[in-house]
Order: sequence, then C-alpha cells, then structure tokens
Amino acid sequence: MAVKSYPRRFLKFHIRSRGKFQKNIPKQKGFSSTFHQVNSRGEESSNFDEIHGNLIPNPLLRLEQLGTRWFGLIIELDCFLEENGDESRHSAWQKLAQKENLRFPSKYELKLAERVDPAQFISQIMLWSSDPYHIRELRKKYSIFALENSSPKTLKPGVHNFLHMLISQDIPYVVTSSQNRQDLKELLISLCIHSFFDVKDKNDRSCLLEPQKEKIAGCDDAANGLPDPEIYAFAANLIKRPINRCVVLGTSLHCCEAAHSLGMKCILLHGENVKRWELLSADIVKENLEEVFFQDFKELMASDIID
Repeated sequence: MAVKSYPRRFLKFHIRSRGKFQKNIPKQKGFSSTFHQVNSRGEESSNFDEIHGNLIPNPLLRLEQLGTRWFGLIIELDCFLEENGDESRHSAWQKLAQKENLRFPSKYELKLAERVDPAQFISQIMLWSSDPYHIRELRKKYSIFALENSSPKTLKPGVHNFLHMLISQDIPYVVTSSQNRQDLKELLISLCIHSFFDVKDKNDRSCLLEPQKEKIAGCDDAANGLPDPEIYAFAANLIKRPINRCVVLGTSLHCCEAAHSLGMKCILLHGENVKRWELLSADIVKENLEEVFFQDFKELMASDIID
C-alpha cells in the first residue's frame, strides 16, 4: 500500500511553527505515529529519543559508547585490604551476646555478619531487638569490642598502580563496602587513598573548597547487604553507566551472584580462604590485583558486544 504524499508547503508551515503545532498527518497502517512528529528545529525524531535524551548529536561520542572502552568499575573494598581474618569481628559479636545475655550467634550467622550492616545483623538476622535506640546502643558496644582486638589494616601490593591505571584510562569507578559511609571514609583516610575517591580529610587544609561527589557506597545506601544487588545498582547510578556496562571487582561469591543477577560482569580475586573451583561462576578469576589489566575489562565488553 503506497503512503500518501503531502506537498512541501504543508511541511514548511509546521517547520516555521517551531513545535507549537503538531504535523497533522493521518496514521497509515504499518507505520507508527512516533515517526511523524517535528521537533523545535524542524527535524523529524522519535518520541523515545526526545523524552529519554538518548539522541547524542556527537557521532564520535556515539561511537565511543558502542566500543569496549565505555564502561564503569565497581570495586569491593576487600580487594584492596590484606586478609587479616575476621576473628576480631566474630569475637566482638560473641562478647556482645555474652555481656547483654542475648542469643549466641552460630558460625553461619557470623559469616552473614561479614557482609551486612551491624544494625541489620542485630535486628533482622539475630532478632535481638527492634527498638531503634536499643539497636544503636548495641551497635556502639559492638564497635568498641571490635576495636579492642582488631589489627591495623594494610593495603595489598599494587593498589596505587591499579588506581592510577583507572585514572589514566578515564574509567569511572566507585568503591563499595559493608561498612557505613562514615567508617568507610575514616578507613580510606587511614589508608591514605581517600584522594582517589574524592573523600576529604577534615585535618587537611589543602583540600579543594568546591564540593565533589564522593566515589563511595556504604551499607547505609542500601536496605539489604549482599547478595542483594541493590548496592551495585546504586553504585552504577553514581558512575553514570548502564548496568550492562558495569564490571564488579570482588573477592567473594556473593559479589558474583549480585553482579550476575543485574546483568553485570564480574572479576573475582582468589583469596587464601577460598578454593579456586568455588569461583568458577565468575567471568574472570585472578590471583591478585597486580594481574588485573585494562585489557581484561575490554575483553569482557567485547564478549558482550559479540553476544
């Protein structure tokens, strides 16, 4: 069936109107009405591109977003820290239960405490209390007990080189942790890597006066901990990348489960307390941070484009 043509003067009238009137063209069978509208510049475009802003005028920018270099990285904080064990945190929970005459946590529940917020562990997993004031007191006591037996945390070799590589390649990144934002900031400042994540030190007077968005995501940014993928969705929003263009760098199987549930790629680092065959569900498994290169991220994005 041939589409009825209209004279040029009819189209010019609506171009001069600059969007005040819609082009009154009747619908034809097999054609969508979204292709029969004129924008303010007199060019035909679809409603989807105008509403969602997906129409990028720069062709080089469009080409870059179709390539393998356009992605974001979500990093778990454990990838940067040496494995000192979780005995201090486990003993802190046990000591808190003993002092407050609460139900003693099992080994499985102590493993769950490694990846959730302490307030969530108290109220939802252990069911010790539902009163917000009581939960706050128990959380303060737990933090005191944890600091008594905790050893100072140190960085793994190659952390600074890895962060410099991300900056040189212009890759947006964000660090996530099961700690809250305030504790995460203090830890990054103590490790002297806070400047990489735009975290300001209050004692440093040479910091910029202009406020910058911090590249961190803590447990208070999500309702639930891993393997719930909510914190990864929040992190993808921070770095302004779609979910299918994000790569998660983690150390546990829960990171891989949360990343794949959203459609993200995942690279896991093989730790001392984890067997390698348990990490086979990850896209790439590396022994340490020094083996992670920029080419690994490009290969993940290339496999996604080919598929």
